[in-house]
Amino acid sequence: MKTPVRIALVILLVAAAVHGLHAQRDWPTYGYDAGSTRFSPLTQINAGNVSRLARAWTYHTFVEMPAPPGQTPSTVRRGSRASPLVVDGMLYMPTPYGRVVALEAHTGKELWF
Repeated sequence: MKTPVRIALVILLVAAAVHGLHAQRDWPTYGYDAGSTRFSPLTQINAGNVSRLARAWTYHTFVEMPAPPGQTPSTVRRGSRASPLVVDGMLYMPTPYGRVVALEAHTGKELWF
């Protein structure tokens, strides 16, 4: 095998491996995959450590609503039943107010709203 072909093959194998690592951390569609299995192949959380889990971050979708004249503004809290998607470390989530927000999946930092 000639050197340029070997280099191309190595690059393809590395790219496939990196893509595979990202794909394992992603939740790219409702129910995780095309079959909606709702099962992640990740193994970091298991029966032995699930009791030690702690909240990493919280994102609130509260909205400050304008008040009628003579009243104070109020914070409206609406729940969401949507499934967030995670692709390449970005979490995309619809809000109960007809918007979509993008967050860094590991930190919860809002990137756009």
